[in-house]
Amino acid sequence: MPDFTKSVIDANIVIPKLIPTLQTPLALKLWEKFQSEHISLHAPRLWIYEFTSTVQKYLAAGQISEPENEKAVKTAFGMDIGFVEDSVELSISATKWATRLKQLVAYDGFYLAVAEQLDAPFWTADKRLANNVRQLGVNWVYWMGDLE
Repeated sequence: MPDFTKSVIDANIVIPKLIPTLQTPLALKLWEKFQSEHISLHAPRLWIYEFTSTVQKYLAAGQISEPENEKAVKTAFGMDIGFVEDSVELSISATKWATRLKQLVAYDGFYLAVAEQLDAPFWTADKRLANNVRQLGVNWVYWMGDLE
């Protein structure tokens, strides 16, 4: 049974918390849960690069300004997220997850590998990912809309 005092979070959970999107109400509800239940948050180091790259997409598309970009990045770096160090074992586990999910890349696999390693639930804003993992019989992956 997963340890519900901690959670692994996908980078896409933070974006709508810091940049207004259609998913912002769901993201804020999930962040309230994390805060009210004193849940410690964790992620692979990949999280930093994924978050920064996504914010850059918003900036390049003209959806946010340079000051908004900088504020989002600074805020994200100030969040209390425990980053799991890269390792051979983590990389191998990530590729196994990618293979199970029939994915060409292992980005999602890293989040799943970290959640598995920490025996913690994994939260994502990617409903399709959550559904695909659940179809494998995994019951510790959640889409942020599951709170509704």
